[in-house]
Amino acid sequence: HQAGYSNSVATLGTALTPEHLPILKKMGIKIILSYDGDSAGINAAIKASTLLAQNSFEGGAVIFKDGLDPADMIKNGQNLEPIFQNNTPFIEFVIIETLKKYNLKNPHQKQNAFNDIKNFIFSLPSIIQEDIIQYASQLMQISTKLFRVKTQQIEQQKIKKIDTEEASIIKTLYEDKNFINEVVEYLTPEMFNNHQSELKSIYEESYDNSSLLDIILNDDIKILDYNSLINSIRYILILFYKKEINRVRFLQTSLEEKSHKIKKLRTKIIKLEKGELC
Repeated sequence: HQAGYSNSVATLGTALTPEHLPILKKMGIKIILSYDGDSAGINAAIKASTLLAQNSFEGGAVIFKDGLDPADMIKNGQNLEPIFQNNTPFIEFVIIETLKKYNLKNPHQKQNAFNDIKNFIFSLPSIIQEDIIQYASQLMQISTKLFRVKTQQIEQQKIKKIDTEEASIIKTLYEDKNFINEVVEYLTPEMFNNHQSELKSIYEESYDNSSLLDIILNDDIKILDYNSLINSIRYILILFYKKEINRVRFLQTSLEEKSHKIKKLRTKIIKLEKGELC
């Protein structure tokens, strides 16, 4: 702020976390990270740049090298603008600084470096992976084919499909936590088909769930108004109770008990179809 940058913030010892990203996303801004050039600063810059790159933020990182202190530079009247303008884009920064940690002439270290870079690349949006593979291959002087052997775990992570109905409920509850107390007595995580862990994270206010972050930062997932939220919850509950009816039919219990349970479930469905929550 002393240097005239009013749109600047300091983490003050707290690392950038997934919980900060929705706030930054709303601002629609280009982000420039700046850290000291010691090992702690560089590691913090790599972690923050990785998180921002994985979530498609625009910007880059700046490292103050040779013991330079931004406060002293400002005090001495030095202009920081050229330094900030000469930032390294997040993806390039992560790759370059990660490779600096290894002796690439050592086969074992080169393999470890490759594993780190490969995992990072396949954590990025699919549409940019090919270009980044080319870039990393040139830096490491290896064939691009090595990067295209994806692990089964990475493939499974990419396959998971977002259920827009469930995701919209989750995003709405995240954005307006006043709804949670009203909803929690009707809607439990096991009533969801695809996003049970994400709803549980919302209820527990635990926001370090990567799948939850995917939903929150996805612009295609809409935030619902109150009436739309209630309608979506009613829809989820009707589907759940219908499945419960089918499950009860196959229970190893008396016909009388089955009939009683099915009747209660059908009563709930009727009320839901009339617009009530139950």
